Amino acid sequence: GAEMSDVIKIPGVVPITEADYNAHPAERNSDLGYLLKSPAHYWHHKNSPRKTKDCFEFGTAAHFAILEPTKFYDIYQALPKSCDLRTAIGKAAKAEIVAAGKTPLKYDEYDAIERMIESVYSHPTASKYLTGGVVEHAYFWTDPVTGIACKAKPDYLRTDNVYIDLKTTDDASPEAFQRSAMKWGYPRQMAYYQDGLKEATKRELAGTILLAVEYEAPYAVGIYAPDDLMIEYGRQQYQRALDILAECRKTNLYPGYDVKTQALSLPGWIK
Repeated sequence: GAEMSDVIKIPGVVPITEADYNAHPAERNSDLGYLLKSPAHYWHHKNSPRKTKDCFEFGTAAHFAILEPTKFYDIYQALPKSCDLRTAIGKAAKAEIVAAGKTPLKYDEYDAIERMIESVYSHPTASKYLTGGVVEHAYFWTDPVTGIACKAKPDYLRTDNVYIDLKTTDDASPEAFQRSAMKWGYPRQMAYYQDGLKEATKRELAGTILLAVEYEAPYAVGIYAPDDLMIEYGRQQYQRALDILAECRKTNLYPGYDVKTQALSLPGWIK
């Protein structure tokens, strides 16, 4: 885990509880994704109670386990191998783990996570990247153009100012991961974090690394460094989102899609 001495080396980065971070009104990268869909989607997202889904548990646990493997074993426990949660025995097994203060995970999910940890820490490059840093500390800044309060919580920020973003995925191959990056808005996130860190700490990031780990056998690892063009594209995306938000706040209107009838044509690659 991160000791206070590590934190002191990274100015502007704040240790904060998950609840306090979530409650802080500043905008996070995921909020901007809703804005780019439409201000109405953003408004709904901001004004709805947060839903927690069971299906996030595996992803959340895997993420946590890879970043903080020693803490993973303190928090999570595997259910018995043939456990069916619909049965009384299964429910009792789950209740027992919860009563002991741990979070239960299905046996096969727990097993997959252990193999993901092994895959990352036996990887010659990935294992080196995840040393000398702090896990999920928060930082806050004000966007210099719009004056909007922003926040971010990088997965792993090394004291040499290299930022590691961990992505669990079904396919970490270069071609598939490039598609994932565009689908999930990774360029925007990376630019937002990079510019935000500079505002918050007055230090340039030394680099951004995407660490992609497959959650199915053979749990292969892909390591990617976004190029300048990708970061610039992401920067245009997040700045556009902040501009839209500034306008919405000024007019107090959060519209949906265009009210006009729009032409629907074949995508360019088919043409």
